[in-house]
Amino acid sequence: MNRQNSINKIIELLSRFTNEVKFLNAANLYDINIHAENILIPLLNEIFNLDLINANFSQEKNFAAVDLIDKKNRIAFQVTSTADSDKIKHTLSQFVKHKRYEEFDVLFIYLISEKQSTYSGKGFAEILGDHLVFDKNQHIIDNSDLSKQIAGLMSLQQIKRIEEFLELEFSDIKIDARKKKLESPQAELQVEKIFPNVLEVQFPEYLFIAKMAVDRDIIIKQSWQEEYKLKMTASDRKVIKKAMRYDGIPFFGDWYSASNQIITFRDLHSSNEPLTNYVDKGTVERIRSEEYWQQGESAYRNFIALLNFTFEELLRPKAIQFVYKEHLYRFASDSKIIKSRLVKWKKKNVATRTVIFEILDKEKKIIKCFRHFGFKARFQMFSDKWYLSINPTWSFTSDGYNKSGLSKYYATGLKRLENNKTIYYAFLFTAYCLNNSINLESPYPFMSFLLPVHREIASAYSMIDEDEEVNDIII
Repeated sequence: MNRQNSINKIIELLSRFTNEVKFLNAANLYDINIHAENILIPLLNEIFNLDLINANFSQEKNFAAVDLIDKKNRIAFQVTSTADSDKIKHTLSQFVKHKRYEEFDVLFIYLISEKQSTYSGKGFAEILGDHLVFDKNQHIIDNSDLSKQIAGLMSLQQIKRIEEFLELEFSDIKIDARKKKLESPQAELQVEKIFPNVLEVQFPEYLFIAKMAVDRDIIIKQSWQEEYKLKMTASDRKVIKKAMRYDGIPFFGDWYSASNQIITFRDLHSSNEPLTNYVDKGTVERIRSEEYWQQGESAYRNFIALLNFTFEELLRPKAIQFVYKEHLYRFASDSKIIKSRLVKWKKKNVATRTVIFEILDKEKKIIKCFRHFGFKARFQMFSDKWYLSINPTWSFTSDGYNKSGLSKYYATGLKRLENNKTIYYAFLFTAYCLNNSINLESPYPFMSFLLPVHREIASAYSMIDEDEEVNDIII
């Protein structure tokens, strides 16, 4: 059922993609075609297990006849929203003219709008000669063909990754934002620097697995003498957390328990590692991280859980907490008394951002609530690499911990004030905080991130100058 639900969702999202292209092209707004190439690269790579790149970013400038290329597998894609036979013939002619057949054995023509019900294929063979085998039924594809290809995938992990990626790209908010920008009569064609809201994740090459060795009954019953009592059905994580406290070990959470095993990036062979107190040392196994998550659906889910708990541990000394009820991370007070909090960060020049605000009543005498800078984050894998997607947001509390009843009123107002620049700087600020010390904490050894590299494309979107002076921008 989960598989079919995901496939149905993917079909819906691909349909949104097709409809968006049709709508914008009907209004003579064609920049979405350029953006479609950047959307398609990770999607096609995931579906067909390719290593496509945008041909314009290859070593050869003005790469004619094709848009996306995989030189290793000798496969190329031409991306277009023009579905008639003349466009197909023109592409094939250019392919032959520029001798692309010397580099690529397969050419797909991908129609991001919708292909015709049939193609006669008349004239295709004459253009290609013996240079390329081109089947009009196999090599002219659109989103409906992608849907069929996805439905035939065996891996539920792969299907879920595709669903998550499409949800990010074709949410109502992103579609509306693209429409507004492209429909604006003031929009001028210019170079846009695109910064994706994702960071590539760096983590150790190896992880460690061992069987747990904790007497649950003793720990649980000992907790009954305290205010916060454990139930007999308490999770292994809660039990080990209690055991660490009883042993005088400060809690750290960058490990995951599943099937009576501990999974962690910490070296369980080391006698200096406190976590070894809670595992059977004779069962410790060192395994490549990639080898582990490829073992199956269960191991894949376990690895994501390990990344999430490792991420929380990275954030702990920065006083950034995960709020389970809101499914987001937010800046907390770095003192026992909740108050406004400033964080210094550096892009080009040193800047300061207020991450906790006191919101006062009209007389400015009573604190109505606190506004915390935060972000939603999700780990995802594309083309065998792991990424963290970041969406900046705000959280409102009555006392620094509990959600304020005024949240829905203030959040709506803030959303109306957001624009590309404020969101961009909020993302940059978040990325800076993840990779740098903000509370004089020591460098964290088990996780770091690579900043995205911008790519320039012709666009009607507003351009953000990455070199301009950065001041604190409040969203």
